[in-house]
Amino acid sequence: MIEFAFNRIAELKEKNRLASAADMTKVVNSLVDYFGSKIIPVTEIRSKMLYDYEKYLRQAREIERPDQLVTPIPELSRD
Repeated sequence: MIEFAFNRIAELKEKNRLASAADMTKVVNSLVDYFGSKIIPVTEIRSKMLYDYEKYLRQAREIERPDQLVTPIPELSRD
């Protein structure tokens, strides 16, 4: 599923739809953080998982994303 998303992000960037690509990148990064893996089988996406994911999104958490120089930059999630 994540590989498909990265391919879609690349397509959006090629079409200069940078805002859409940025939004989708945020969603993909969030899912990778939640599952702790870049491999997420579609069969894992169920209603209980979606409720648990919503709870996860509502928690305060610190996230590190590399900048363009691959230096980790901490970010604080919104409450």
